[in-house]
Amino acid sequence: MKRIAVLASHPIQTLSPWLRALAQRVDLTVYYARRLDAHSQGRGFGEDFQWDVDLLAGYRCVFGMRALLDCVKAQAVDAVVVCGWARREYWMAVLACRRSGVAVLVRGDGQLLGPRARWKKRVKSLLWPYMLRTFDGFLVVGRHMRAYLRRYRVPSSLCFASPHCIDNQRFAAAAEVARGHRPELRAQWDIPAGVPLVLYVGKLNANKRVMDMLYACERLRHKGIPLHAVIVGNGPQYKHLNRSAEISGVPTTFTGFCNQSALPAWYDLADVLVLPSVSESWGLVVNEAMACGTPVVVTEAVACAPDLVKPGVTGEVAAVGDVHSLADAIGRVLMRGKGGSVELALERRIAKYSPEIAADGLVAALNRLLPE
Repeated sequence: MKRIAVLASHPIQTLSPWLRALAQRVDLTVYYARRLDAHSQGRGFGEDFQWDVDLLAGYRCVFGMRALLDCVKAQAVDAVVVCGWARREYWMAVLACRRSGVAVLVRGDGQLLGPRARWKKRVKSLLWPYMLRTFDGFLVVGRHMRAYLRRYRVPSSLCFASPHCIDNQRFAAAAEVARGHRPELRAQWDIPAGVPLVLYVGKLNANKRVMDMLYACERLRHKGIPLHAVIVGNGPQYKHLNRSAEISGVPTTFTGFCNQSALPAWYDLADVLVLPSVSESWGLVVNEAMACGTPVVVTEAVACAPDLVKPGVTGEVAAVGDVHSLADAIGRVLMRGKGGSVELALERRIAKYSPEIAADGLVAALNRLLPE
């Protein structure tokens, strides 16, 4: 088995499933640049917390950069994978690999979505092709990253599909258990029985444009469509969104922050997940909702849209910042409902974005770049 090191900034709940799958295929050691305490972990979420799932189980890991740099210097590893290129630690590892002749691959979130200053476009067009040549291979998480690499002249022969993923099986199994307790969850949160539920999950900040979802729900209610909004999360806009929900008259439940183990029950209860962000490097809550059998509505700025959302089947895509477009998209999903053919379509689509398939991508890259 090839000896592989993966470098990440810190333990991440959405990265661990991929690492566990990799550990079954290669001789893997994961190096974390640092640990996060509860305060650092909660930055942006509105409160201190630690994830309630084991992020370190199923693979070997080491904390600290020195151990990785010594390993590379001694050529005790066949290849290093860095999880991006925007951190100093990643470039320390890249430079160490270049000095020691160790192959280095990258798995990141590059994409061309959103407006950019003309000067930034010009600088990147000149520098990025040279910067990206530093890597021996690229693990491509989705279609937008593939377009990004093509824009900066990365050869397709160096690109290997390794999609963004979550633990689909864990979320699906937990949602199946929660299915039998839907009435209790509605009663616990005073959500009327039978009323369609529109769900948001994530941080509450300006980038997420959660207010657009509330405005869209208000518009649908004016059309005579009964619904109830649920906002799972916390952040700087929490109080503002509470006040706005009261003014709009949209029945809204604010749960505050929910940890990983509590999310499948909300996904299962919801009729649609909405992610109205103005920019999103992927949107893993979409993976989570789909694994639980729930269709989604996202904006065009959510990078996972072309990969996961098939309009009219697994969900809908709305224009960014367009409440009318968002309301129409939510209405179409609610009209189709969930379960039956919709649930089957979601299951088939999300199966292509699993930790095992993401691990296959790295193995394919290693077989091409490091032949026996």
